[in-house]
Amino acid sequence: MAELLQRCSMRSARRCCYTTRRQLRGAPAAPQTPQGRSHLITNSLSPVLMGGGCPGTKRVNGATRKRCVRRRHRSSAVMSLRFTDEDFHSAWKELDEPQLDGGWELFTESMGVQIYRLHDKKTGLYEYKVFGVLATCGAELCADVYMDLTYRKHWDSYAKELYEKDFDGEAAIYWEVKYPFPLSNRDYVYVRERRDLDVDGRKIWVILARSSPQTACPEKSGVLRVKDYKQSVALESDGASGTRVFMNYFDNPGGMIPTWLINWAAKTGVPGFLTDMQKACSNYSSYHQKKFLSLQVFHTF
Repeated sequence: MAELLQRCSMRSARRCCYTTRRQLRGAPAAPQTPQGRSHLITNSLSPVLMGGGCPGTKRVNGATRKRCVRRRHRSSAVMSLRFTDEDFHSAWKELDEPQLDGGWELFTESMGVQIYRLHDKKTGLYEYKVFGVLATCGAELCADVYMDLTYRKHWDSYAKELYEKDFDGEAAIYWEVKYPFPLSNRDYVYVRERRDLDVDGRKIWVILARSSPQTACPEKSGVLRVKDYKQSVALESDGASGTRVFMNYFDNPGGMIPTWLINWAAKTGVPGFLTDMQKACSNYSSYHQKKFLSLQVFHTF
């Protein structure tokens, strides 16, 4: 949900939060300090530039799964232990057969994006499923952009900190998300894995992520740690120049956030995120060109 709240208009969020500040009196947000805070995902992605070949393939539920182990993606071996073949199969199958039984309800539809939700009785929050199309972004490019943490810090102004790091020998991603005043920032420690699949000739990209509370990453004063988070993304060409997208996510942001504010964030945040993704995809090539030129200038001196 932190990822959704960050997508909402900061100005609108401040207006909403000002209204609720009196309601929250007696339960103020944790004090802020000069220290930063972190966030996944909602993207548990390592700062690598996805490219190059895959060393091998494997048949998984009728699909040829290509596991791409990059030299700069040090955590691939670790993360692969955290997600099963069935986890990946379940994600991409939603592109063909949306699983909406068991209480899923249509929450909202906007800009060609359908958002379903399922009430979680334990937390009182909702899990979400998103079905939509990125009309101007190819599927593989979309996956590359989604995985590139370094690039995300260029186009996502709400990512205060975002990096991959070894914590006592365990690779994980740290992500701190800026929240509108008077709410405290949230941070995530999570792991993720990407697999490029060949399903009977269909190219499908699947990215899974989930929180890793056992990772030895100390919490920061004034920042609330999101300990219950998961996300899955499946991407496939729409047959033209766009991408069919399936996304499933849940997180518990903790703290005193009114339910109506969370619902508002879900309705406005997802379409906003997809729009930002399309812009990021269109600018990815120029980003690499500028990066390459800057490296050339650096080496010249």
